[in-house]
Amino acid sequence: MDIDNVAKLARLTLSEEESKAFTEQFDSILNYFEQIKNVDTANVEPMVTPTDIALYLRKDEAKEWEGSTQVLEAAPETSGQLFTVPPVV
Repeated sequence: MDIDNVAKLARLTLSEEESKAFTEQFDSILNYFEQIKNVDTANVEPMVTPTDIALYLRKDEAKEWEGSTQVLEAAPETSGQLFTVPPVV
């Protein structure tokens, strides 16, 4: 791995000593990923999490809030009972 290129992309200035240390660390990390890549997972069932998790959701209910009028009045722009915001692309 070209640690100097990675440092340049991250806008970091590394000393010669730091560059050598990071090169060794990155090589070690990449070697570990190679070991993981070689693990046979052909008969392993895919899962989202390693433990069973129960998802508890509450019912989504609209509620009246006494401060809503004040908040909407303080907003720069509204549309009915909603805040108007610039589009995000």
